[in-house]
Amino acid sequence: MSVTTNWWIDSVIEEEDNSIVLKIKNKKVFFVDNGSTDASGDKIALEFPEMNYIKNEKNEGFTGANNKALKVIL
Repeated sequence: MSVTTNWWIDSVIEEEDNSIVLKIKNKKVFFVDNGSTDASGDKIALEFPEMNYIKNEKNEGFTGANNKALKVIL
């Protein structure tokens, strides 16, 4: 299981695609977009529909984002 937190990473998505794909194989991935306003979270969610996508309306900080994922997991 893996929890990934995003905040404004659209400019590096292309470079990270291969890394993300390698991490997804054989794992349950929870992806939390932490209030991004650049649509990067939505873009990643569309490209990787096998991830569990959680979208925060505002940036809740790293801990807040991970806690939100844990609430969904548990």
